[in-house]
Amino acid sequence: MLEQRKELLKFITTNLLRGLLGFGLIILAFITLRSLIDDYEGILFGLQGQHFLIYSIFFISETTMGLLPPEIIMEIYKSSGPQIYCLHIGIMAVLSYIGGIVAFHFGRLLDRVDVIHRLTARPRFAANIALYKKYGGVLILLAAITPVPSATISLISGALGFPLRKYLLFASPIILRFVVYGYLFYQLGNYNQVPVPEAPATSSINNLPLPEAASLKCW
Repeated sequence: MLEQRKELLKFITTNLLRGLLGFGLIILAFITLRSLIDDYEGILFGLQGQHFLIYSIFFISETTMGLLPPEIIMEIYKSSGPQIYCLHIGIMAVLSYIGGIVAFHFGRLLDRVDVIHRLTARPRFAANIALYKKYGGVLILLAAITPVPSATISLISGALGFPLRKYLLFASPIILRFVVYGYLFYQLGNYNQVPVPEAPATSSINNLPLPEAASLKCW
């Protein structure tokens, strides 16, 4: 029992650290690209109209291995305005949640394949399977609130017979994850914004306040 708890704690700690490191590296990558590509904003603006393509790729990613970081889509729509940006954060959250459910049911189908039964029946898999069945909800929750690919955990959950209702409950915080990540990314992603000097007030148009680039208000 104590050994299983230590193993679970190590798994949680390792993945949390990986998640924080990955988030930092993605921010650093965007900073580097912005400094190297002259028409960086123009490229992002051109991608903003490809909604169907972007979200099709994202949904496929969220139902398979989760290889497309959502931060890429956040970067694309970050300059479209706070309200539009928040709308896309909501779309990603819902698609990610639905994608996990699809992966879960796909895992249920895999469970019916004889080779899966024979593989999971081997002694070397017994300890990991027992750990998952006991702490499966924690692992699903961890995948929902960290960058751990939730599709993979969802697939395993379905294959190992985790109850659907419990899965839906433990996976639901992924929506909160997108809200928090979206907010943090928006704030940290405005590294390129510099204060704009105020022009002399020569007309009523000049008196209009400039929008604050680093302020995210969805309503």
